[in-house]
Amino acid sequence: MSFRLSTIFYLGLSIILFALGSPITKWLVVHGDHDFLPLAGAREWVTTLPNAQLRIVSQAEHFPWAESPEAVFSAIELFFTGRGSEQ
Repeated sequence: MSFRLSTIFYLGLSIILFALGSPITKWLVVHGDHDFLPLAGAREWVTTLPNAQLRIVSQAEHFPWAESPEAVFSAIELFFTGRGSEQ
């Protein structure tokens, strides 16, 4: 997928998710630092979605929950306990 197509995909999905979101909805965006999709897309989600946080998983590609489950579960735990912050 070219950068332009991925940007369009992120924009379209961001608009849909924004429409579904509410001010009390919390979002956790998890992105592998070696993902083939640009990190800029994940950062855009975080700036578009209300109450969103970004977690970048090091040494992970497109499926960070399968490649680094401990890091992802830790990020989820921090997110739900309210002790997490945006990266």
